[in-house]
Amino acid sequence: MVVSIQPATVSRCGMIYLEPSSLGWEPVLQSWCNTLPDELNSEHGKLIMALFHWALPVSITFVRKHCKVSASFHIALQ
Repeated sequence: MVVSIQPATVSRCGMIYLEPSSLGWEPVLQSWCNTLPDELNSEHGKLIMALFHWALPVSITFVRKHCKVSASFHIALQ
């Protein structure tokens, strides 16, 4: 979520630039799925996405609660 936009954040063509950490992990997953071979993505793409959505949020919660990690790791998982 964009809290405030500085003038330099908006380009002349109207694009808004966001920090990758503000997007969360789902765009990264979608981007990675788009790189999968067509055979794998068309046949198993929805299953792969469903498995990530099932496993990753609870895994991130577990790591944050029970593991000692650097601050940059916490920011990357937001």
